[in-house]
Amino acid sequence: MTNIAIADFVSHLHSLDVQVFIEGDVSQPEIALEQIRLRCNAPEGTLTPQLRQELRDRKAELVAYLLEAQNPSSLSAECKVLSASLSAECKVLSAEWEESAKFQVPSSEKYSSKSVFPPSSPQPPTPNSQLPSSPQPLTPNSQLPSSLSFAQQRLWFLDQLSPGNPFYNVPAAIRLRGSLNVGALERSLQEIIRRHAALRTCFTTIEEQPVQVVEPHANFELSVVQLPPDSDDRAYQQLVTTEAQRPFNLKCDRLLRVTLLQLDATEAILLLTLHHIVADGWSLGVLIRELGTLYAAFVAGRSPTLPPLPLQYPDFAQWQRQWLQGEVLEKQLAYWRKQLHNLPPLELPNDVSFKALDSGKSDTSVATAPSYRGATYPLSFSVPLTQALDTLSQRSGVSLFMTLLAAFQTLLYRYTGQEDIAVGSPIANRHRSEWEGLIGFFVNTLVMRSDLSGNPSFRALLERVRDVTLEAYEHQDLPFEKVVEELDPERDPSRNPLFQIAFALQNAPMQPLQLPNLTLEPAPLESGTTRFDLEVHLWEPSHGLRSLWQSQEGLSGFISYRTDLFDRDRIVRLVGHFQTLLEAIVANPDTRLSDLPLLTPAEDRQISQWSQTATLELDNRCFHHQFEAQVKLAPDAIAIVTPQETLTYRQLNQRANHLARILHQKGVQLGKLVGLCVERSADMLIGILAILKAGGAYVPLDPNYPSDRVQFMLADTQVSLVLTQSWLVGGWGEEGSWELGVGSWGEEGSWELGVRGWGEEGSWELGVRGWGEEGSWELGIRGWGKKGIGSWELGVGERGGKRGEDSCNPGFSLGLERLSWYKDKIGDSRNDATFRGNWLSGEAFAIASDA
Repeated sequence: MTNIAIADFVSHLHSLDVQVFIEGDVSQPEIALEQIRLRCNAPEGTLTPQLRQELRDRKAELVAYLLEAQNPSSLSAECKVLSASLSAECKVLSAEWEESAKFQVPSSEKYSSKSVFPPSSPQPPTPNSQLPSSPQPLTPNSQLPSSLSFAQQRLWFLDQLSPGNPFYNVPAAIRLRGSLNVGALERSLQEIIRRHAALRTCFTTIEEQPVQVVEPHANFELSVVQLPPDSDDRAYQQLVTTEAQRPFNLKCDRLLRVTLLQLDATEAILLLTLHHIVADGWSLGVLIRELGTLYAAFVAGRSPTLPPLPLQYPDFAQWQRQWLQGEVLEKQLAYWRKQLHNLPPLELPNDVSFKALDSGKSDTSVATAPSYRGATYPLSFSVPLTQALDTLSQRSGVSLFMTLLAAFQTLLYRYTGQEDIAVGSPIANRHRSEWEGLIGFFVNTLVMRSDLSGNPSFRALLERVRDVTLEAYEHQDLPFEKVVEELDPERDPSRNPLFQIAFALQNAPMQPLQLPNLTLEPAPLESGTTRFDLEVHLWEPSHGLRSLWQSQEGLSGFISYRTDLFDRDRIVRLVGHFQTLLEAIVANPDTRLSDLPLLTPAEDRQISQWSQTATLELDNRCFHHQFEAQVKLAPDAIAIVTPQETLTYRQLNQRANHLARILHQKGVQLGKLVGLCVERSADMLIGILAILKAGGAYVPLDPNYPSDRVQFMLADTQVSLVLTQSWLVGGWGEEGSWELGVGSWGEEGSWELGVRGWGEEGSWELGVRGWGEEGSWELGIRGWGKKGIGSWELGVGERGGKRGEDSCNPGFSLGLERLSWYKDKIGDSRNDATFRGNWLSGEAFAIASDA
């Protein structure tokens, strides 16, 4: 690549996410090239020996190119984004380049297109004395207990609160095809455990304080499970999920568990499960890289050549506690106190209220008992969209992470209406070269709090997010655990402290795992758990060994969500809205947040179809009059379908007429409110029609409502008569109560009705039964006044009784119009077994029985 133009070489470096900048005072005239140093930041593994050599060979060209561009007004696009392309959450200084550095460039300078290049009157660099000194290794082979890191201490504490939980398992699965040397694989894993003290660590307490103890021996035995030849994918998935969810005992278990599922002679699944207390996502990359080197050596009969590790994770834990105190600690704390002061919780709409209704519990009972049961849903964005997002980031002088974070916070703003949005974001926290090759729990979590007030344009929001992100990077050394301890937010068992939603972009390429005579690919794995309400994980394209969710083309990843809070359908819609939002952002980043579209094309089409649907032409007749007109048109058409019976329009009308006469005799007239407390059945619809035919209006009462709620509704509506089913009769109180029993109707329309009530003015009973097409009926009434005074009885018998007064409840027409509109929108299947139908168009009303 040495023969390409320097501008193209710079573009190539940018595509690799490599940041190059000048170190030293270049304002002196006639400064020698040897006195100018180049600094380089890059993802782990990017600076190959070939690329390092090319950087050395082209040093003069790079220096000249950068110096020529030091005037901000003349910077090319490539230069402007040299530093802005850095995603600090995944970047570390290469050891070789860091060794030559005498100072550390602050993150704000790394990301500023104006400060990447030294100004004409440069400020003196930050001296090394202001940086944390390198940790010193503990005594070799010392087995003395040592302190936990702050992050480890939090996980240990959570394990004490909920022992035996799988929430912090870190699983991975790799499919192996070809000739596998199981012995070499086992030796490789044993050597990795020997090299990394974290994998030989167990956790106990001394004087009530948690400590970690490193076991001296790397005893390890690979677990091999032979699946039966007739096993299907479900059996494999069950084994994988069970293994991923199997908890660790922090006191005595080896915290790396490896299982080989042997599918057949040439295919296997390698399952690796670590506990988060000894490893993070970066650690998996270290493990994969070393596994490839060791396995290849053992298969070939060679001694492995991995370099010795200068430090171990317990060294880092001790150093962290020694360094993070005094002035250093206070400076970090001061920032986070101010940044997170009065942080409001994010109230993201969820499905918990519907789950509560389905389970008969209150919202609170569901929300305050998190199980951390989780599921995942895939995310993928096209190559053009990915490239457009990258271009927008470059032109705006920000990283791709910042652009995606701003977009995601915009989505949350649109969902919640809240202008103060905070999400958690992981950062690798390996900014020293000694830590790059260690397996351990280094990752830290930063709370990214953005201000979306004033309905800014997306470009304006991006500037705000950029500033917030850079400040967070400047204060990334304070462990999240210390932030929580200092701020001491009000604890809610249903929420994580400070944030409930996490967002991560992984852009450090994982080195390809290449094993002799084997082809490898990621295998599906569903752990069934999640640590937050909602987590978004995205990967930049990779050409090495990819995660299951990682693409070689565009951005990809997954959303992990709590199934106690969110249904899958809601997450599917969220993913679609995020995609639409990103496309709108790259099309016009100057659009105000409230004007950015969210609806997917399919949702837009659906709304368009709704607006174009012809609505039902309604006349001024009452609903029951229009229903009767339909009875005349098709008396033998099916009107009601239930699991128990089917009624024609004629039969339905007859039964409603019979009941309407009784209600009319009972005093139901125009505007009279009648309670309707029946189970989902034909009786419900007959009751509605009867009440309307009698001139009244019905008050629906769910039979499953608590009695005190029914009492409140009755008192509030002043209902004096309730229509119910005989098996539901039982009364709802001592005073002002009543009972009404309605028997089912036979083929000839016969029925029985019993009413009993009592209140301040006395008690009464009412018995009715009737039969026949002409509405024959008998009516018996008996009542007695307060304290038994003024009792009375009344008996009536009539054949072909008088129809109730021809009255109409005028308020029902509006409700009918709305019901007709909704009916048109949700479909018109006449055989759909739901509570659905349109009598006015001659359809059957299908009723599903109560579950």
